[in-house]
Amino acid sequence: SVQRPLQLGAALAGQYDDFSKPFTTFGQPVGVVFQLRDDILGVFGNSDQTGKPTGDDLREGKPTPLMAEAFARASEQQKNILSKIGSRDLSGEDIFDIQEVVEETGAKDAIEKEIKDLTGMALTTLSSIPLEGNASEALSELAHFVAYRTYWIALSIERYVWWSWHDGVVSLRKFSSTDAFIVTDLEDVSCFGIVRSAPKILQGGAKDLARS
Repeated sequence: SVQRPLQLGAALAGQYDDFSKPFTTFGQPVGVVFQLRDDILGVFGNSDQTGKPTGDDLREGKPTPLMAEAFARASEQQKNILSKIGSRDLSGEDIFDIQEVVEETGAKDAIEKEIKDLTGMALTTLSSIPLEGNASEALSELAHFVAYRTYWIALSIERYVWWSWHDGVVSLRKFSSTDAFIVTDLEDVSCFGIVRSAPKILQGGAKDLARS
């Protein structure tokens, strides 16, 4: 889903031999991350995020690394709860109980760590690929979006940044040596502009950021 389109682009540009291997090293972990994030959203995401009813993957009984991790870590009592997966009659309470087990066993944290590690590997590879123009920035944005399904905007050295706000949440996080805003849920964006100097708040409403 990531590797082949990149290789196709390199081939069309007449540079397949130069970029095939690095695009594989970058694209494969990003492709895995895409699926791992989908697996988490399939259990914990709401219908607005997934376009499917909450817990639909649980009713389907979809086998995923997340659920395999949960079963491997679960106690007998927890396994009894997980054994309900695959039932089309799962209630909202059943789904909540399963979600709770997945979190209590540490399975969700384990997959989140794998997502973080794989994304880091991909970005390390990307930093060594000699791409022209803003291609590296675009691929970095792709990797972050695939991993976290959020929009991020890197701060430049001068601390100028495009910003957007609505009723969502803005937080400041570190990605390697780059500061970046993680902006969740960009529906109904109200305004765009430029902010000079990084805000001192680490987490808060985007409207607060707009006033900073």
